Amino acid sequence: MPPISVATRPLSTPKKSSLIARWKSNVLAILLGCIAAFAVLEIFVRIFFPQSPRLFIADPYIRTIHRSEVDAIRYRPEFQAKIRTNAQGFVGKNFSLEKMSDVTRIAVIGDSFTEGFSVDYDKAFPYLLEQYLNESTTTQKFETYNYGISGAGPAHELKIYEHYVRPYKPDVVLFQFYTRNDYVDDLVLKAIDDAGASEHGLLFGHIREFFSNNFEGPRFVIRQLEQIKNVENLLT
Repeated sequence: MPPISVATRPLSTPKKSSLIARWKSNVLAILLGCIAAFAVLEIFVRIFFPQSPRLFIADPYIRTIHRSEVDAIRYRPEFQAKIRTNAQGFVGKNFSLEKMSDVTRIAVIGDSFTEGFSVDYDKAFPYLLEQYLNESTTTQKFETYNYGISGAGPAHELKIYEHYVRPYKPDVVLFQFYTRNDYVDDLVLKAIDDAGASEHGLLFGHIREFFSNNFEGPRFVIRQLEQIKNVENLLT
């Protein structure tokens, strides 16, 4: 009996090109969905939770810093005060890396007391200290740099020193500490512990800076999440 030949046909499988096309369409749909959700969040926050004017902005190294080169009046029910910030994001005149040999440079680090939150910028004590010292002698010149940030605690201020004070090589560093709330400020307004210490921490700091400083929605969400995290820190 002659052998019987049976014709076989391979099982049909999806073509590679169709799988790639489907994968691309899925990725595109997810991307468009994220963009749409982002836009809805931004519009929702701007309408129902408008954020306050941004005198303070996010910083990748020290978490919070002043917006640079501001010249404005800060209004509060109990006071109004003129504030002027420099190119570095701190109160007062621009800082210079160069220093004359006959100049004693004093860096003052602290919170709202140093910043002079409720007084005109030229009435803050670092500004007055420079005036007093220069009026007291003609043989030596003094300059003070105001590194005060409202709400800063010691951990935040250590970051300020490491990233913004040290490069200017001050001769004297004055550290202002307020016993009533500075310890609490480190918990409630926590500095980014690892920012600058690792590539991961610095990358996170830059991402937070970009979204918080350019969009209202992410800024609102980030602040709420950080408040929840800081409450957890207080409880644990």
